[in-house]
Amino acid sequence: MQRNLFRYLLLVFLVFVAAFGLSSAYSQSASPVSRLRILSAKNMKCDGNTDDTPAFNTLISRAVSGNGPAQAPVELRTIQLPTGKCRFASAPRVIPAGIKIIGNGNRNGTWLIADYNESNHQNGFLTWDGSFRLLGGGAGGGLEHLHISKGSGKVGGTAIRIAGIDDGHRASFMVFDDLYINSAFGAPGYWHHHLIADGRCCTAEGSNGIRDIILNNFHFGQSKPPDGASILIFNGVHFYITNGLIFASDGGGIRISGQDGADNHMSHDILITNVNILGTLYIEHADGIVYSGWLAGQLTTADSKNCFISGVIQGAIANAGGCAIVTTDLISTSGPIQTNDDDFAGTLVMHNGNATHHFNHKFHIPPVCIASDNQAASPVRVTVDIDGLTVSGQDNHQISYICIARE
Repeated sequence: MQRNLFRYLLLVFLVFVAAFGLSSAYSQSASPVSRLRILSAKNMKCDGNTDDTPAFNTLISRAVSGNGPAQAPVELRTIQLPTGKCRFASAPRVIPAGIKIIGNGNRNGTWLIADYNESNHQNGFLTWDGSFRLLGGGAGGGLEHLHISKGSGKVGGTAIRIAGIDDGHRASFMVFDDLYINSAFGAPGYWHHHLIADGRCCTAEGSNGIRDIILNNFHFGQSKPPDGASILIFNGVHFYITNGLIFASDGGGIRISGQDGADNHMSHDILITNVNILGTLYIEHADGIVYSGWLAGQLTTADSKNCFISGVIQGAIANAGGCAIVTTDLISTSGPIQTNDDDFAGTLVMHNGNATHHFNHKFHIPPVCIASDNQAASPVRVTVDIDGLTVSGQDNHQISYICIARE
């Protein structure tokens, strides 16, 4: 009996030792992975008084290296910032690679305070420029769960700037999520811009611009942009901006543009959805733009193609760029919806009972067109020639039409 009891206790002891050994071995093998991926900002005080700029710069230096294997030489760590008010008495160093920085909440969690004045409105507080020495090393990274503001009474600059050096060294494939950026901490102060994406560095055909950027779940408040935009996108490609509010006291909003009308100098494929703008939306030198939301200020388009605007627009509309527009107050398009062939459809807004759509080219034989009144079962007279379609009906009604070419 005693021998069996002894054997049983010995077996339990051996099982315990084996389990402890496996657990210890697992934790030892897992901890380097954890240390590799997450870099804790232990040296940052984030007490609202200490200048945390030097400690942050040290983190940036430690977070990136080129010591990985030949197949993936760039090694990056994610920087985890503590809870508290992290004060910066000057702009931190430019972030040369795709480093991700995360906090513990966008209001009362982690709060970054840019406690200095900035005279150049396009200079960034947090700047990624893709300048890492290895080709493509600037890709990736971003910001999550942060509150960013100016210091008490401090003014100027841009909260987030993403840019590049050349086609092989540029910020790209970044995610910015759960951000609250406002202008003042204490006495009134302000940013010039909340975010600038500047892709004018990179014009290689087919891979131009700052590319593949996601901005999601954001609240940008009370900037004073000198050029009318809280968010500036120059030569941006594949941008996805969703679920946000831009509140700009001096009429700021979003400006999407390129250098000119050349394909590799334009902004391409930008989706803005469920974004409310208490300011303006300006689109120029752009191809493939979609906006859906509430726009409290003016919409201006110029030299653009393949763009579609929908939602509530409370300000004036200057649509020289010919975007298709659908709002509660206005439904119009300056050109055909379909461009693959000569058959097309669209919607016109009547002005004093008349509206005209000019064809993209002259027909030899006028197409066959029909139209209907979207607001009433009223007769609509249709007149078609080789240059355009003219409809007549009731004052200021909306008219849908479809045309079939006969050539």
